[in-house]
Amino acid sequence: MKTVDYILKLIYPQRCVFCGELLNLNSREAVCEKCGNIDRLEYKTCILCRRELENKSNPICGKCMSKLGVFSDGISLYKYKDVRDAILSFKYSGMKRRGIAFGKIMGHAVKDSNTRLITADVIIPVPISRERFKERGYNQSDVLAKEISKEIGTKYISDMLIRTKNTVPQNSLNEIERRMNVFNAFKLNEKYNVEGKKIIIVDDIFTTGSTLNECGKTLKKAGAEELFYLTLAKTEI
Repeated sequence: MKTVDYILKLIYPQRCVFCGELLNLNSREAVCEKCGNIDRLEYKTCILCRRELENKSNPICGKCMSKLGVFSDGISLYKYKDVRDAILSFKYSGMKRRGIAFGKIMGHAVKDSNTRLITADVIIPVPISRERFKERGYNQSDVLAKEISKEIGTKYISDMLIRTKNTVPQNSLNEIERRMNVFNAFKLNEKYNVEGKKIIIVDDIFTTGSTLNECGKTLKKAGAEELFYLTLAKTEI
């Protein structure tokens, strides 16, 4: 370890991104030993057609996904209930550094996965409203996307999609209300041409997929060739 890095770790000791426990000075990981054993989401067969899955982080195979919506594939790393506190602290308590560590973990997951996500031309975040940005000081999905981009070498664009209305929080709504809440809530930034592009859309949590799908529909209408989603966690509903 370089002397400068060692001194910085003494002044700003590293903590586990999930539980906040102090890490060993020589640790190169962002998680403690206990949290390193948190189970990743894993599925064996498609829940719709029962075909064996190549991407174990997605319960629906690529063929069925294409029939159901706009995405060809996607990854959600953890069960939300297992990482809830860490996500909430990152999202609502100003702990932006946790998001940077999460982004690295997500980037490694993409590189290690047997999926088409690594073929994407661009990676973008789900945008938040100006009001929400003022409250938090940052867009949590943007923090993730920027760091994932560094890990996988895919071009990152922060403002490809624009949020056109300040929707109410999705976590307070049922599935139908979620769809209506984000209906026509996004538009393509006119300075970008997405025709023929393969795009990863990043968000922190996948629940019903309403927000991601609405973002995807906007890009598909503009000519995007293939879409993928990438989230840190998935809620079981």
